[in-house]
Amino acid sequence: MADLRKFMWDGAKSGMALDLYLNRWPQIGNGKAGTVESLHVAVSGQGSVMGIKFNIAIEILMPDLSPSGKCTVILNGARAEGCAYSVSGGTLTINHPQTQIQLQDSDKKWTWVHINNPIPVWIGAWPSGMNTAPEDHFGDVKQS
Repeated sequence: MADLRKFMWDGAKSGMALDLYLNRWPQIGNGKAGTVESLHVAVSGQGSVMGIKFNIAIEILMPDLSPSGKCTVILNGARAEGCAYSVSGGTLTINHPQTQIQLQDSDKKWTWVHINNPIPVWIGAWPSGMNTAPEDHFGDVKQS
């Protein structure tokens, strides 16, 4: 089922500030969850990974909760209609013309997003200002 809430931390709310991490460590930037709904998610963030600065805004609009189909993705203001998506093994994969976007099931307070362009990277979003326990940072990231 492509319920976008399933792929974000249960406590995520619209307007929530986020800290962004490369995998689980180190912190690489910050962001914001603009909209967090079952069929509509909008997040933005800025930071740096291995010296490459990024400023990204992703908005996903699902037509329904089907496990596969076509959705709309707005990436940095450019709208792409008809992006094929599928859910498999706890991972939502969206094929955007410029990149592949993956979201993974909730992992405690983490929300996991993978992009493969300009470099393939998993970014973990954590609620800004929330304390973390060592096991929250040093657990395994599921790879699909």
